[in-house]
Amino acid sequence: MLPPACALAPACAAAQAGAFRVAVFGDMPYTTPTDSLREPKLAAYRAVLDTIAAERLAFVVHVGDLTGTVCSDSMLAQRVREFAAMPHPLIYTPGDNEWTDCARDGYDAMERLAKVRSLFTSGRQSLGARRIPLERQSDGGDYVGFPENARWRAGGVVFLTLHVVGTNNNRGNGTEAGAEYQLRNAANLAWLREGFEVARREGAPGVAVFMQANLWVQTAGTRPAAPTVPNGFTDLVAELQRLAVELGKPVAVVHGDTHYFRIDQPVLHPRTGRILTSFTRVETFGDPNSHAVLMSVDPAAPNLFRFEPLVVPANQLR
Repeated sequence: MLPPACALAPACAAAQAGAFRVAVFGDMPYTTPTDSLREPKLAAYRAVLDTIAAERLAFVVHVGDLTGTVCSDSMLAQRVREFAAMPHPLIYTPGDNEWTDCARDGYDAMERLAKVRSLFTSGRQSLGARRIPLERQSDGGDYVGFPENARWRAGGVVFLTLHVVGTNNNRGNGTEAGAEYQLRNAANLAWLREGFEVARREGAPGVAVFMQANLWVQTAGTRPAAPTVPNGFTDLVAELQRLAVELGKPVAVVHGDTHYFRIDQPVLHPRTGRILTSFTRVETFGDPNSHAVLMSVDPAAPNLFRFEPLVVPANQLR
């Protein structure tokens, strides 16, 4: 039986029964009130929303960075209205531009994070005009302060978000990591482990993880660089590798952050040193390239996850 939120939704029903598609976007629009390109950038962003809305999708994920440099309440309220109007279920995970980087605009980062949580991650449903139920880390356990870490299923696949952001994951550059980072890092690791355990227990065909940060920062055409020290992503990269090897099924990590569309396999098997071919990383587009990524999921296919660009025709020449 379909969950009540899915009962009358064709795309949701398709996701429960077989193959389905997901759209992922983030890192846009990057505008300020005085930006000379403000209106064209906003028009390009709205074209992305319209293009996604016209697709037949099970759900949509926004991987953070709702803005470039403006952290105001009015900006957040505008994004909430846009997400509420999306005809598909929409799940959001925060980016650094929404809170860690807001000091440049005179805001307190933790106050901004509390605001983001209250607007975008409260309740046990997705955003969007059509909603789906979500499990949140805040539902119980040791990390009730992290409602942005969510989990849901479609086609038996386990999907989850992790609150991992750019700017070194807010770790700081000192020998001792800050308290905010330490607590959130522990929460993320616990939520990741729980998600993989759910997948193992339920016999899921695979796991997909969404976050903002690029854990494998690199330039185009190069292998991932060795992590710098101190590195705010080291624990998570190691745990993703361990869990993916242990699960032995397809794993996808989809993120934003560095605004460069790419699909690759950056994780090596710890025993053989060869590429772990069951693990795929995808980065979506970001400003000034205003497009999205389509994720096709087919539980019956040998290749569970497939990705392709969702190019917005109106934005190709912007």
